[in-house]
Amino acid sequence: MARLHQLHAEKIVPMSGLRQLHAERIVLLPLLAGVIAGIICLVGALNRIPGGQPPMAEDHAAPPVSADHQPLRGHG
Repeated sequence: MARLHQLHAEKIVPMSGLRQLHAERIVLLPLLAGVIAGIICLVGALNRIPGGQPPMAEDHAAPPVSADHQPLRGHG
């Protein structure tokens, strides 16, 4: 078992300059994309609902139901 650990330890090498740059890009670019996406969402939300008082709602309610169409009570 010690030999197996020794083999894995020998394979670990420090990153060269190009590999280090590639690793940094792998982390930086998705992070940057997430920040840009968040900014776009916030700006879009503010443009859609700019604040202030909401407009008055229109009355779309149905007329009251007459007594002869109401459900029967007292069953059961």
